[in-house]
Amino acid sequence: MSTDTGWLGRLIEDGRVRTEIYTDPRVFEAERERIFARTWVYVAHESEVAEPGDYKTVTVGTQPVIVVRDKERRLRVLFNRCRHRGASVCQRESGNALYFRCAYHGWTYDCDGALLGMPYASRYDPSFDREAMGLAQAPRVATHRGFVWASLAADGPSLDEHLGPARTFIDEVVDVSPVGEVSLTAGCQRYGYDGTWKLQMENGVDGYHPNFVHQSFAAAMKKIFAGRFTADFSAAFSDASPAVSRDLGNGHGALDMRCFGPYAADERNGGGFNLAVFPNLILIGAQVRSIWPVAWNRTEVVVQPMIVKGLEDLTERRLRTHELFYGPAGFGQPDDAEIFRRMSEGLRARGMDWVDISRGLGRERVEGTTLVGQVTDEVPQRGFYRMWKRLMTATAGADVAASERRP
Repeated sequence: MSTDTGWLGRLIEDGRVRTEIYTDPRVFEAERERIFARTWVYVAHESEVAEPGDYKTVTVGTQPVIVVRDKERRLRVLFNRCRHRGASVCQRESGNALYFRCAYHGWTYDCDGALLGMPYASRYDPSFDREAMGLAQAPRVATHRGFVWASLAADGPSLDEHLGPARTFIDEVVDVSPVGEVSLTAGCQRYGYDGTWKLQMENGVDGYHPNFVHQSFAAAMKKIFAGRFTADFSAAFSDASPAVSRDLGNGHGALDMRCFGPYAADERNGGGFNLAVFPNLILIGAQVRSIWPVAWNRTEVVVQPMIVKGLEDLTERRLRTHELFYGPAGFGQPDDAEIFRRMSEGLRARGMDWVDISRGLGRERVEGTTLVGQVTDEVPQRGFYRMWKRLMTATAGADVAASERRP
């Protein structure tokens, strides 16, 4: 890929982004190299790989990896590619394994990535370096409160530096548990849509759409929860709402509705806010949503309800609440997927070069290290694309490190 990043920088202006952000395959190829191969990418939760040999297969950008706990209980992120002829060595989405074996020629790898053996080893020259032929792995793996990230870059900001103020929101979700732990072992829902991964990241912290896209849900909630909350759904997302939107820096954003609290643990389901962690993680209420780019015009999303350790008696209610909005027959998630389809369709129209994200621009205020606007303002979206632009136009490791700090 060309090292000329000027054209990428010109796709973003304050309050608007070029249509090509969503529709140009060249942009997606650049994102694979400059975002997903450089910054911290969410890959798993520790509860999914709790015991030695437990594994989960995902993609970092579009690169297939295995998140696995080795025999020493260390977390590793191994590239799912045999060092011999390149076939993937693990086919299942999750499980427990003593080793990974390539079906093509039988090369076998330990859970720490080391090459255990290959058939007919005597046919290899004595100079063959067996130790150098283990599975390649992500140079950096780090966790925060059980959530696991990997970076394919050997250098750069630490995970704590990358998360910044987003850490306190993650902490609040986990601290609903009296023992400070949540689990993602209740299964998952998967859906896909024909469009860029950025549509889902934008939408997760978009407070402007709920009263229009989710009207049927709002009407139902007024009846079901009448008198239980300080503000109903519609009021929470009106232009008179006291709730706020936040740019947390480094591309992270939040819709913060905690002003309507306090809520009991069973009611708030671990939130009072929506949190988007750049580039591919969203926490909403009782769920973890991970976003997996497939192609410039295809995205897969995995939605997992969180189980709160120490409050297992709430599990049934949390699962039913999760299904109410996010299930395949729920009020909300299918609505959003339909909007993504319509956006992907509409963005093909010619003659309109820019997409507007200027709502609330000029009325933001600074609170500590974050920018804050009214809940319907597009503050998180502008923050997301500021980070996008910095990473996409950075040319070296030192530049990437600098790009992850707020100006």
